[in-house]
Amino acid sequence: MADSIREAESPGLRLRGCMGSIGRFWSRIRDHFGDDPFRRTAQYGAIPFQLVEGRTAFLLITSRRTGRWIFPKGSLMEGKSAPETAAQEALEEAGVEGVVFDDALGHYHTVKHRLIRQHIDVTVYPLLVTRQLDDWQEKGQRYRHWVMAKEAIRLVSDPGAVSAIKRLDAIAPNLHERTRQQVQGAV
Repeated sequence: MADSIREAESPGLRLRGCMGSIGRFWSRIRDHFGDDPFRRTAQYGAIPFQLVEGRTAFLLITSRRTGRWIFPKGSLMEGKSAPETAAQEALEEAGVEGVVFDDALGHYHTVKHRLIRQHIDVTVYPLLVTRQLDDWQEKGQRYRHWVMAKEAIRLVSDPGAVSAIKRLDAIAPNLHERTRQQVQGAV
């Protein structure tokens, strides 16, 4: 009996119990992230925009967890291309529909801070907004806010997203005109 008490109190047993907890922790991490918890995840985002009196307006949304101003983005959806995924994310997260362009504006890297840091490579596509819904899937979870380029640059914290805003601001009139001509040609 005394030997079993000594064994239960021995530092080795306490360490083994601690190692079991660490093992279970890493097992949960592997289950969630795969064998490499530090790998980068690819996501696809939309930069919703409209032209207002010849100037580019951008639609920002808040992230659900931190409330930072971001653009809609998410992982590739089964059966959808990257631009189609970006458009679907804009519908779900921002409640907007429109014309998504196949040419990416660029890529940027961001980090989500959860249980561990998750590195994300985001490819963004311009989305010319043609319809804004009053009700949408994530309405109660996010705010949305239309801003001009200068304000968007001030509010967005990811430097890569800022670069994409600047690129889109420069080409938005051309994209708008191209879309207008395609719509007229289809009529």
